[in-house]
Amino acid sequence: MDIYESLEKIKSADIKDEFEKFSGYAKILAANGMDKKYILELLFLKGCSNDVAEKIAKNQTDSLPENFNTETPPVSFTDVESKVRETIQSASIKDIETYFEKYAGKEFEGIKNRILIARDNSSESLVSEIVREIEPFVDGLIVENTALSNEEKQADQVDDKEILEQNLFGIWPVSMITKKRSIDNADKKLIARCIKMNPDSHISFV
Repeated sequence: MDIYESLEKIKSADIKDEFEKFSGYAKILAANGMDKKYILELLFLKGCSNDVAEKIAKNQTDSLPENFNTETPPVSFTDVESKVRETIQSASIKDIETYFEKYAGKEFEGIKNRILIARDNSSESLVSEIVREIEPFVDGLIVENTALSNEEKQADQVDDKEILEQNLFGIWPVSMITKKRSIDNADKKLIARCIKMNPDSHISFV
């Protein structure tokens, strides 16, 4: 790894740490009704850098997840398996029933009852069985959303189906995948600019 690649890696980690440090604080501010301008001012006062503060404030006003800038969209079922298991064990039964009745096929007609049985009996084996049953369906949704995110025309708004898929299975809506890709490209430019402005910081030969 050359010096530039090493600096880029370190700077990327620094930016990620900054997001994690200040995102929770910004979420509290937004929950208390503060707008983007006020959130920005308070983040600056707390010592957050301008570029990161701008992104965090925008995340809050756009209702994006707190960890949006530090995570990546799932690319396969493996990336969301723990979320699916958590949903089967403890998510809202009403949300589960609504999703499978409105948006899934007839093969999932009895899934709500099986989930209730698994919960009532604290059956890990039945939970695992349901996870395996859902896997091809969820994996297909992830592949479909990833493909749609590469198309030029797509919906800007997140619909009810996508909201449930995100909450229940950890699947990112198409518009969110696209937005994340755009932000990641901007972050690469930011990192390059930071290194250019201060090339001697964090020099490493790893």
